[in-house]
Amino acid sequence: LLELQVSEAERIVTTIEKMRMLLRNVQTDQQRIDLCEVIAGARLYLRNLLRNNGVLIEASGLEQPQWLLGDAAQLQIAVINLIRNAAEALSDSEVDHPRIHLSLERHQEEASGSAWLELRVADNGPGFSDLQLEQLPLVSTKPRGSGVGLFVVHTAAQIHGGTLELGCGSTLGGAEVLLRLPALACEQRA
Repeated sequence: LLELQVSEAERIVTTIEKMRMLLRNVQTDQQRIDLCEVIAGARLYLRNLLRNNGVLIEASGLEQPQWLLGDAAQLQIAVINLIRNAAEALSDSEVDHPRIHLSLERHQEEASGSAWLELRVADNGPGFSDLQLEQLPLVSTKPRGSGVGLFVVHTAAQIHGGTLELGCGSTLGGAEVLLRLPALACEQRA
């Protein structure tokens, strides 16, 4: 039991340090990682929150590894924030049958050879207002929010050479967030 507590304490310290680096916009060592594994870890971390709020997660595009250069811990913190924000927005607005859809797609530009991974997080909640979209990611859309969550995701995207887009989506009718990150080329994925 003591070993388990020490292990958990070390994990928490590592997470806090990664958060500090994200907030300071510090570049970290980037390694070849599978974004699908990062997303799976985020879902596992949030399973109790999702279950307690009755949120159904639907997913597509997570069946095959999708490789990129990055810091797995920073990206997992970003994905956790995106899913948590959606779950809390659904809970706060008391949506019947709350759902979050995660989709991951790879896009390849033939001319340049560059490739992108696009993680879309959509929910069936009330979505963002026009004013919130103008102010995000620097303010909170939740009554008890601090505004740090989307800022952390935005910073992680920038550190990894990607972008974060916020809007109202057609997938489920609520908020939709798109995290776009550079992918490894086909020959680097194997």
